[in-house]
Amino acid sequence: MTIFNNNGFWFAVGVVVGLLIEFGGTFFFDWYRKPNLAVGLEGLCPVISGATTLVAIPGLPAYAVGATQRVSVLVYRFRVNNSGRRAAENAAGTLEFDNVERRVCWYEGNTPTITINARDHSYLDVYGVVLNAQNNPTNDIVMPTERGWTGLPTRALTAPLRVSLRITAANGGQTKTEFCIDPAQQCRPVL
Repeated sequence: MTIFNNNGFWFAVGVVVGLLIEFGGTFFFDWYRKPNLAVGLEGLCPVISGATTLVAIPGLPAYAVGATQRVSVLVYRFRVNNSGRRAAENAAGTLEFDNVERRVCWYEGNTPTITINARDHSYLDVYGVVLNAQNNPTNDIVMPTERGWTGLPTRALTAPLRVSLRITAANGGQTKTEFCIDPAQQCRPVL
């Protein structure tokens, strides 16, 4: 009897090949369908918000220390695209600057996480520039928390601030973009 006539051998080979196809196909299919997130300054959407409540911090002469003040803020909202074939579930945005990580909120409902459908987009509120009484930008910036824009400390910029924006999704999609907030450019984001 030869090896080619042994039915048990071919059965074992069939099982091994079937398992390889199953696991390899599953891995490839998951990779093929994962979310593909992208963010960039080309999707920048500055919006003037009405009366945002800010908390004054020591060292800022424009605001009374320990008091709150309602001012207008020019909000820089970045467009986050999902060009993948699966929704990006529980997508969250995190800013990294000066060895600090800070979660920021999505435009839709000021929530910490959101689902971005396949081949769709959403907007992430990244930071805002405090406007003076004439609605001109100042060098004071404010960054939202993951819960929204209420009761935030301001930060006076005297030099450019390097910021890294990381977007992650629970089911595998992620991207990272670096930009600079430059007070010499009216605190506009610059690559």
